[in-house]
Amino acid sequence: MSTRSQSITITFESEDGASLAVSELAVQGTSAQTFKRENFDGNAVTWIVVAQSAIVALPKILDALAKVIASSRVRSLRIGDREIRNPTAEDIRALKG
Repeated sequence: MSTRSQSITITFESEDGASLAVSELAVQGTSAQTFKRENFDGNAVTWIVVAQSAIVALPKILDALAKVIASSRVRSLRIGDREIRNPTAEDIRALKG
Protein backbone atom coordinates (compact mmCIF):
# COMPACT_ATOMS: atom_id res chain seq x y z
CA MET A 1 0.00 0.00 0.00
CA SER A 2 1.45 3.36 -0.97
CA THR A 3 1.11 6.45 1.17
CA ARG A 4 0.13 9.63 -0.64
CA SER A 5 2.18 12.65 0.27
CA GLN A 6 1.98 16.40 -0.04
CA SER A 7 4.78 18.93 -0.42
CA ILE A 8 4.88 21.93 1.92
CA THR A 9 6.88 25.09 1.23
CA ILE A 10 6.97 27.97 3.72
CA THR A 11 8.76 31.26 3.10
CA PHE A 12 9.91 33.23 6.16
CA GLU A 13 11.45 36.64 6.68
CA SER A 14 13.70 35.39 9.50
CA GLU A 15 15.92 32.44 10.23
CA ASP A 16 14.29 32.13 13.66
CA GLY A 17 10.87 31.55 12.09
CA ALA A 18 12.29 28.93 9.74
CA SER A 19 14.03 27.17 12.64
CA LEU A 20 10.81 27.16 14.65
CA ALA A 21 8.92 25.64 11.71
CA VAL A 22 11.53 22.90 11.28
CA SER A 23 11.29 22.11 15.01
CA GLU A 24 7.49 21.99 14.95
CA LEU A 25 7.51 19.76 11.86
CA ALA A 26 10.03 17.43 13.56
CA VAL A 27 7.70 17.07 16.56
CA GLN A 28 5.05 15.89 14.09
CA GLY A 29 7.48 13.35 12.60
CA THR A 30 8.14 15.31 9.40
CA SER A 31 11.65 16.19 8.34
CA ALA A 32 12.26 19.49 6.59
CA GLN A 33 15.10 21.32 4.92
CA THR A 34 15.88 25.02 5.20
CA PHE A 35 17.32 27.11 2.40
CA LYS A 36 18.59 30.68 2.52
CA ARG A 37 17.85 32.84 -0.52
CA GLU A 38 19.47 36.25 -1.04
CA ASN A 39 18.92 38.92 -3.67
CA PHE A 40 21.82 39.61 -6.01
CA ASP A 41 22.93 42.51 -3.80
CA GLY A 42 22.86 40.22 -0.75
CA ASN A 43 20.51 42.47 1.23
CA ALA A 44 17.07 40.89 1.28
CA VAL A 45 17.19 37.42 2.76
CA THR A 46 14.37 34.90 2.62
CA TRP A 47 14.36 31.61 4.48
CA ILE A 48 12.54 28.74 2.77
CA VAL A 49 11.44 25.57 4.55
CA VAL A 50 10.54 22.58 2.39
CA ALA A 51 8.95 19.39 3.71
CA GLN A 52 7.14 16.34 2.40
CA SER A 53 4.34 14.88 4.50
CA ALA A 54 1.85 12.07 4.34
CA ILE A 55 -1.59 13.48 3.58
CA VAL A 56 -3.05 11.77 6.66
CA ALA A 57 -0.62 13.78 8.85
CA LEU A 58 -1.59 17.18 7.39
CA PRO A 59 -4.20 18.15 10.02
CA LYS A 60 -1.64 17.89 12.86
CA ILE A 61 1.01 19.60 10.76
CA LEU A 62 -1.39 22.47 9.96
CA ASP A 63 -2.06 22.92 13.68
CA ALA A 64 1.68 23.13 14.32
CA LEU A 65 2.17 25.58 11.45
CA ALA A 66 -0.66 27.77 12.74
CA LYS A 67 1.35 28.20 15.96
CA VAL A 68 4.48 29.08 14.00
CA ILE A 69 2.64 31.59 11.83
CA ALA A 70 1.12 33.24 14.90
CA SER A 71 4.62 34.01 16.20
CA SER A 72 6.69 34.51 13.01
CA ARG A 73 6.41 36.62 9.88
CA VAL A 74 5.54 34.27 7.01
CA ARG A 75 5.54 35.54 3.43
CA SER A 76 3.87 32.53 1.86
CA LEU A 77 2.71 28.99 2.49
CA ARG A 78 2.32 26.47 -0.31
CA ILE A 79 0.75 23.07 0.21
CA GLY A 80 0.57 21.17 -3.03
CA ASP A 81 -0.94 23.54 -5.58
CA ARG A 82 -2.50 25.89 -3.00
CA GLU A 83 -0.61 29.01 -1.97
CA ILE A 84 -1.47 31.63 0.62
CA ARG A 85 0.48 34.89 0.72
CA ASN A 86 0.94 36.52 4.13
CA PRO A 87 -1.03 33.75 5.83
CA THR A 88 -2.56 34.09 9.26
CA ALA A 89 -3.15 31.31 11.77
CA GLU A 90 -6.86 31.50 10.87
CA ASP A 91 -6.04 30.93 7.18
CA ILE A 92 -4.15 27.78 8.12
CA ARG A 93 -6.97 26.47 10.29
CA ALA A 94 -9.39 27.11 7.41
CA LEU A 95 -7.38 24.73 5.21
CA LYS A 96 -8.31 21.93 7.58
CA GLY A 97 -12.01 22.54 7.02
